Amino acid sequence: MKKSRILLVLALVLVFSSLSLTSVFADSLPSIGIELDKTEAKVGDIIKATIKANDIKNLNGFQLNMRFNQEVLKIVSEDGSESFDDKTCPENGELIMNKNYSLFPAAENIISAGVLNFGRTYIDMGSYRQSNKPESTGSLAVLYFKVIKDAATEIVFEELGTMPGSNKGTLLFDWDGNTIKEYSVNDSTKINPNSSPAPLPKYTVKPISRPVEQPTAEKNNNIYIIILVAVIAIVVLLLFVFIFAGKNKSSGDDNLDNEEGQDEYDDEGQSSEYDETNDKDNT
Repeated sequence: MKKSRILLVLALVLVFSSLSLTSVFADSLPSIGIELDKTEAKVGDIIKATIKANDIKNLNGFQLNMRFNQEVLKIVSEDGSESFDDKTCPENGELIMNKNYSLFPAAENIISAGVLNFGRTYIDMGSYRQSNKPESTGSLAVLYFKVIKDAATEIVFEELGTMPGSNKGTLLFDWDGNTIKEYSVNDSTKINPNSSPAPLPKYTVKPISRPVEQPTAEKNNNIYIIILVAVIAIVVLLLFVFIFAGKNKSSGDDNLDNEEGQDEYDDEGQSSEYDETNDKDNT
């Protein structure tokens, strides 16, 4: 009886030990997530959302695509102003902020649709590696959302077709230029969960506009016009050459006639002088 009790106690200890180890191991897994300073907020309140990276080895850069319901939340700057626009890249995080490594921020947000797309990276990866001070855990950005409607909502990472190969709308890179793939992605907790739900509106990525293909007949007409213009240009050029050559030839013939006339005049003059001399001698 005592042995069975001992075995039961040992079994329970092993179970709880394995659960605690699993929990610790899960918490230490590389991850990226959104943490809120509050989940209950009235209209007019501002919610602070911190994007945190945890144990991302040798992090060198990131790009994030996030969505929020623009009918419920409005993204604002830290001072509460509405200066956060489509080209705003948050620069208030702890990671990827060292300007000594040629920091490069970029943003392509679509605020009117509730889409945030921004990132930062170190261009001088060599100096970053040589520093032997890799960045791995900390905040990537801090965002501020003003509540404009009482409704249950959330802030999420989402791939909208603009970041192929991303992990749920997130791309992370290490200091060797490789894409980091093994990490989990966590959205924010629900905001005002007891209010009426306000799902994210559907959003369709606008296709890239491309030049319209011209119809074949129109292409052929354009080719014929080009050929016709080229032929006319050649004909005009040949006419110009012939006219110029003709003028040169006419000028050359005139000069030749003048020279021949001068020669004949000289010959006649010499002949007359010769005859006068002979006449005097005969006399």
